[in-house]
Amino acid sequence: MLDEIPVAAIDLSLMPETILRRLFDAFRLEIYYDKATKTATYKVAITRDALGAIRYAAGAALAVERNEEAPPVEMPCVVCPRRDAAQMGIEALISWLVRN
Repeated sequence: MLDEIPVAAIDLSLMPETILRRLFDAFRLEIYYDKATKTATYKVAITRDALGAIRYAAGAALAVERNEEAPPVEMPCVVCPRRDAAQMGIEALISWLVRN
């Protein structure tokens, strides 16, 4: 299954938040922050039914990396985000994790 996923180096700091969200949702990214040790641990899940979403999101990220036009990101999410996630940007989320 891993050979069906595009492999490339991308700079996540260059990605628009909409593409990051699709990429993180497609991989079902979970981040756990341990306040006591000030460390973050992440986990991703790759499932056969998510391969289409993963390829689509990875293709959009690669297009941005190559300064090409990215495909539209109106594709349905694999996993529904938290209700307030839309108002919480990636930087705000990381800041919240560090504070709490």
